[in-house]
Amino acid sequence: MHVLVGSPDSDDMAGIVGRDPFTHVNEDCWQMTYRQFVVPTDEDLRDVIGVTPKRVHAEEEWVRQIRVENVAGQVLTLVYDPIGQYVNVHLSLGGAPVYEAFREGAVLLKADRLGGEPRLVVSFKTEELAGDLVVYLGDHLHVVDNSLFS
Repeated sequence: MHVLVGSPDSDDMAGIVGRDPFTHVNEDCWQMTYRQFVVPTDEDLRDVIGVTPKRVHAEEEWVRQIRVENVAGQVLTLVYDPIGQYVNVHLSLGGAPVYEAFREGAVLLKADRLGGEPRLVVSFKTEELAGDLVVYLGDHLHVVDNSLFS
């Protein structure tokens, strides 16, 4: 592995001044890891949580929104983008925001039931942050954010 030391103006870089230094360095040094954001189908989500995701924009048909409202006046909105690899969660009570989280680097969205209560689990990983957002969709809507700095 080659390591690029110094700035393009330094003597260390004298051999490559005037050229793009990143094209002359071992490619392994600059590779980025791409993770796919795996999401269930709309039908699978409907079967597990009882809500069918809706399109957010006509131009970006892959961006989906799940909206759940309960009798206590809580409203939870989860927007996810498999291509942009992000998720945005917004929880409000009586129209007042209670919780909001935006996470990039989403790698997995899954729906399941814990003790009969439907929930969504979003796993994410970036260079700086990794963890899960667990969104409970039972009688009391709430979010558990398990985030750790990488």
